[in-house]
Amino acid sequence: MNIKNLLEEKFSNKNYYENRKIVFWIDKKNSFKEEFETIEIENINKIVLNQNNFFTIKYLVEIEKLEENFLIYVNDFDLHSKENWLLDIFLYSEIFYADKISLIMNELNLSSNLRSFVERNEKFFKNKNRILSLISLKEEYSSEFELTIGMISVLTKLKVIDLEKAIRKILSEELNDENKLLEDILKFVNKDDFWNILKEHFGYAGEKDLNLFLYYLFITDLSKQINPALLKEYESHISSKKINNIIVFLNHWRNSEDRELYKELSAKIQKELNLDEYFRKINCSFDEIKNAETFRFFDEIIINEILDSIDSGYYDFEKFLNVIKIRKENFWYNEFWETYEGLYYYLKMLEFEKKTEVFFDNIEEGFEKYKKIYYEMDFYYRKFYLNFNSKPNSHLNKFIEKVENVYNKFTENLNEMWDKHLSKLNGNWDISGVNKQQELFSKHISSEKKTVVIISDALRYEIGVELSKKLKELPGRVTIEAMLSVIPSITSLGMAALMPNVNEVGIKNEIKIKDDGSIIINGKRTSSFEDKTKLLESNKQIKIFRYKDYKTLSQKEKREITKDKKKILIYHNTVDEVGDNAKSEDDVFKACEKAIDELYNLVKDLKNNLSISHIIITSDHGFIYQFSNLSELDKLEKLNINQIILNKRFILSDENIKAEYVHKFSLSYINNPIFWVYIPKGNLRFKIQGSGFKYVHGGATPQEVIIPLIEYSASRKDEKAKHVEIELLNQERKVTNNTYILKFFQKNPISNKFLPSVYKVYFEDKDGNIISEIVEINADLDDLDNSKRIILKKITLKSSISRRINGVLIIEDKNKKIKKTYNYEIDIAFPDEF
Repeated sequence: MNIKNLLEEKFSNKNYYENRKIVFWIDKKNSFKEEFETIEIENINKIVLNQNNFFTIKYLVEIEKLEENFLIYVNDFDLHSKENWLLDIFLYSEIFYADKISLIMNELNLSSNLRSFVERNEKFFKNKNRILSLISLKEEYSSEFELTIGMISVLTKLKVIDLEKAIRKILSEELNDENKLLEDILKFVNKDDFWNILKEHFGYAGEKDLNLFLYYLFITDLSKQINPALLKEYESHISSKKINNIIVFLNHWRNSEDRELYKELSAKIQKELNLDEYFRKINCSFDEIKNAETFRFFDEIIINEILDSIDSGYYDFEKFLNVIKIRKENFWYNEFWETYEGLYYYLKMLEFEKKTEVFFDNIEEGFEKYKKIYYEMDFYYRKFYLNFNSKPNSHLNKFIEKVENVYNKFTENLNEMWDKHLSKLNGNWDISGVNKQQELFSKHISSEKKTVVIISDALRYEIGVELSKKLKELPGRVTIEAMLSVIPSITSLGMAALMPNVNEVGIKNEIKIKDDGSIIINGKRTSSFEDKTKLLESNKQIKIFRYKDYKTLSQKEKREITKDKKKILIYHNTVDEVGDNAKSEDDVFKACEKAIDELYNLVKDLKNNLSISHIIITSDHGFIYQFSNLSELDKLEKLNINQIILNKRFILSDENIKAEYVHKFSLSYINNPIFWVYIPKGNLRFKIQGSGFKYVHGGATPQEVIIPLIEYSASRKDEKAKHVEIELLNQERKVTNNTYILKFFQKNPISNKFLPSVYKVYFEDKDGNIISEIVEINADLDDLDNSKRIILKKITLKSSISRRINGVLIIEDKNKKIKKTYNYEIDIAFPDEF
């Protein structure tokens, strides 16, 4: 745009109260005198101001031509001088400059008070592309602060003006030997203007050194998470101004895509300031630092502190578990989740040990107590080692001996009671009043109803409980019962016991054991899967699959193959396949997790794609596993009898003898009275050749013979379990302080019908800019008492918020990916810079 166009635009833009324009063209260098003389603009009076025509101009402007436009050229006179007769006119008129700076200011539509700023930063504005980029970022800049942020955003190649992101990029360069980005920025942005941004937004007035600025940010942030008295040696790095802006800035960084750079910088600062050594030296308690998340090392201290407390005999389970819950919402949790999860389950083992007495008066009571109470210890043990094995972990290594001691003590007590009452069965494998594996089809499955039966090899009861809880996420009804397996608790016999009647007139299957230990059903061998398939599918209403074969079929193939079948059996073998291999037995708990996911997805597929409304999940047997290697004391000499099958956990024989340290049961309960099974008491194994003694089954411990019977039923009316909702309790929708307490009510306790939820909460302004911290809420409370499901969350808003704005509280449900909004008036009377 040329000078004439600029002047025409200036004269045409009249305010509603103006009927004319008076413009003073200031040209101190006399560079545009000739252009002034030649320029012609319609309806404009041109006058050159000199030492002798002040009165003339005043008379023309204010008396003779009171309604006409004037362009007054000024060269060497200070219009602000007291000697200026035209001062009153000048003050209500407009100013025009035609030098390069003025043209830039006109192009950016900047007010005259920004002229000195543009002059200081002239290098930036020499490049047309930078000016165009600046214009594309924002239509109007009203202050030096806004302009500097815009310029920095251009130089850091941002597509929008974003002070936080620009500063993050600049600070991240401190990880290199030289900060090339800052050097490049300071070539085009005045150094004082750059540092003034850090002063205005973050309150930083220290040395112009980015490393010191980083100390200032991180230590100030930390000072608001812990007692500042703990930071006595670092007081010089703590701000007394703009603290909330610092808190929000680092919170957003931790929640941004640049979080990995945050981790690197925090590690650098931690090392340079010797923070971890300092905090270990002052012996602060984990209670004092439980909310700290600026630096990673606090988690190390907390974990070690809890360990030391346990070692010293101090057990405050509620306090320990609460600290772990707090850390779960912390930035560094994912770096330590295996440790925290492992620690959580170790604490649950200790709590179980402290609160639970292992005692029962008879085997029936023992069975009942295991399915309701005692199985939890097996669950906690499995979960501990699942986390231990997921990643080499020095913290969890410290627990191993303690975990083994607690678990071994539990199993010894349980087995001692269980063995005592097993002996009273006098060789007859029968516990009254419990579900029995061989009666699955006759007592639990209707012959008329289309049913899928999933037999998951080695899915012991406690895994079934976890699976049943997960299945409640699906629409439908889920129940779990315990069932007593056959003995020896092995696949061949368990599978035989679980077979549906193949005779269409309903005659019960006849199970026979041959002299070589093989299983015969109705006179047919069932050694291989193919044998079982041939036998079962002789009944046209039955179809059997291997899980690995079933999942390769298309939906069309699945529907076609199963459409006329009443009973569909799916054999799933994930746990036993891993556990029964000496090379992989230590991965058996990982296999359990995989099995749970596979079975969940299988049920989902059967319901959604095949419209199956009745599904049974059970197992052929359970298992026992211990992480530590067995000693010779854990092994028993094998019996000197005819051994039809010799296994680490049992001997099948046709001889009936008396023997110590074993249970003897007749197989007459499955109509094989000529056979006897000898099972070592407790967790003992028979001494036999080979490896693989950690994972075993075949015996009669609760973990081996108590198996799950899960029933999933669905109808069109069924609703799946919902993620629990939270409700904002704050009635007054007004924020008057940079720190605000939000109060939520978790509407329902966690149960079969309601699952835990995770929410993100933050404030936005009317333009959608986040103006507060982003805080996370884990809604996972299971207390039935409403008053104990109140959740309080402190949230910090930026210091730079205008005194009164309209804001929006956002409650973002991370599970449902939906947001609730609440309008708020934000009227902060005393921002923290005061």
